[in-house]
Amino acid sequence: MNEDYRSWLARKLERWEQSGGMFNSPLIRLLISETWFRVAFAGICLLLVFLALFLPKIWSNTPKDFSKTILVSGLDHLQAWSLKRAAIKAMAEGRDDDALQAWREALANTPGNPDISRGMLRFLLKTDKTKEMMGHAYSRSEWLLELTRTNLADVELVAKIYEKYKFYDSLLQLLDPLKDQLSPEQEAGYLKALFSTGRLKQFAERLVKTGREKFSDSELPLYEAAYQAGWGPETESEAAKNRLVTAQKDMSSRVLATRLLLVISRKNNDLANVEPLIQQLSEWRADTAIDHVDYWELMESAGRREQAVELAKNYPYPPKSASELIRLSEGYLHFGLDDLAEDTLKRFADKFGYSDKVWRIYSEVLIKKKRWDDVLSLATQIRRQPMVGQTLSVFSYYLDGVAQNALRNKDKAQQAFQRLAECNFTNRFLTLDFSTKALQLGYPEEAQLILHNHRQDLEQAPSFWLLMLKIAYQLKQPEQMLEAATKSWQLDRTNRLVMNNYAATLLTLRAKPEEAMQVTTSLLSEHPDSTIAQLNHCLALLLNQRTSEAKNLLLRIDPLTLNDEEHRAYQQAWLEIRVNLEQWDDARESLKNADRSQLLAPQIKWLEEAERKLGTNAPPASKPKA
Repeated sequence: MNEDYRSWLARKLERWEQSGGMFNSPLIRLLISETWFRVAFAGICLLLVFLALFLPKIWSNTPKDFSKTILVSGLDHLQAWSLKRAAIKAMAEGRDDDALQAWREALANTPGNPDISRGMLRFLLKTDKTKEMMGHAYSRSEWLLELTRTNLADVELVAKIYEKYKFYDSLLQLLDPLKDQLSPEQEAGYLKALFSTGRLKQFAERLVKTGREKFSDSELPLYEAAYQAGWGPETESEAAKNRLVTAQKDMSSRVLATRLLLVISRKNNDLANVEPLIQQLSEWRADTAIDHVDYWELMESAGRREQAVELAKNYPYPPKSASELIRLSEGYLHFGLDDLAEDTLKRFADKFGYSDKVWRIYSEVLIKKKRWDDVLSLATQIRRQPMVGQTLSVFSYYLDGVAQNALRNKDKAQQAFQRLAECNFTNRFLTLDFSTKALQLGYPEEAQLILHNHRQDLEQAPSFWLLMLKIAYQLKQPEQMLEAATKSWQLDRTNRLVMNNYAATLLTLRAKPEEAMQVTTSLLSEHPDSTIAQLNHCLALLLNQRTSEAKNLLLRIDPLTLNDEEHRAYQQAWLEIRVNLEQWDDARESLKNADRSQLLAPQIKWLEEAERKLGTNAPPASKPKA
């Protein structure tokens, strides 16, 4: 600081002090001298701070590890609390419509509050309006599980919802990880889900294992009777069927008993009995689009395809649930009515958009027709759905990637798959599907990233490691290849595909010669006529320096019968045999066929060593003629 500036500042301070400084300000004098003004001023300041914290959406309403952050305001919290009280009061007074509206508004204010979702699900358990509430039941259940996926109390609540609304596929997916610790109520629902989804052997085994006497569920004996009538011993089938016929006369069980008799008739291809059973359900207004599609397909198997197609074309009723929409669309596609399937999905996708399967089949129709711009529009439409869950968000990015790739927008496709990889979702089947598709379309790095981000959920599945192996091979990553092949081998040593891949990886990387020999010997003994088993064993013999045995085995293989991959292995084996036997001229001929672009680092290293040997043993230059 120079002297001129220091002098100027000193003069300013002196004048300010002489004028009274801060006390010369009217506001400061009032704050000091007037008590009530101080109180009012402090109140205004506090009000401004309160409003700054209360009105803007600055508070996170979701768990820390949730896939996305939802911001709400203090006012949103207050309104949600008030609406929750109104919903509970309406439930107590039996005003279902008012209760539903209050719960929906409370959720709109604080969607990430699990207590609001729980309250709405408890309301959905009590209401009798199941058909009208199916969308709410499914979407709220999925949303609550995303918010609190490790909470066993929420799993129990959602399991009750799935059973009541007959979301049996979702119920199995939810309870499978807990199947050894289910309560009697959950066990009954699990058994009904097994039967309803066609897992009949598991149903019978589990029913015997858990013991019939522990269940108080009134419907379960009917399911057991249906199994005995359709799949049990012949000596018991007639009596079991009679129990279902008797149950048809009871108002409380007639619909279920009729539906189970319909299942048995379809299983036996008994078209004569299917028709009156569907007619009976129709009279009770209990038939579904699923019943009719199954009926059309049964007619087709009986040689009445044209009649079935006409019934499908003229089916007049709209689907009443997502499962009906899916099955109806599948039926239309089965009978070649693709335009009708597309039109039906277009009309009802938003209504039943809570189900990811609806969007998947809709996208399959558009992809089949190669309508890529429509696929992109569909992805955007999915993301606009209210309360879009993780599965649907991820699926929309997958559609973006597929469509952009088909339109040759490689950069945009890559960005879409990268965005997909960044999403936090736990559906193991979707993870594998999306990663496989990304690999097939030529995005191995993104496919690997998708798998890496979900490794913890999948690393006990051999299929995960087999896919990791394919990706690592394309990316030419020897260490990752060895890890993936070894892990899959450790998890399942009886699977032929796993064994073949493990052996091929060891041979490609020239690793663990003794273990490679053991695996290929086992494969060859089980499948002595398999060409790939013979080639792999030949390479394992060479890796263990058993050249003469390898040559004898290779002479038995006809090269004209080999595909490209097998032919490369065949040429590699002959090159190695000729180098080992010091057949230099023949080795040079084999070397000409080596395709370095297909080789990994260990193979290239061996090839370079072979080239050095061939160079050292080059024939002497011929003497010039005199």
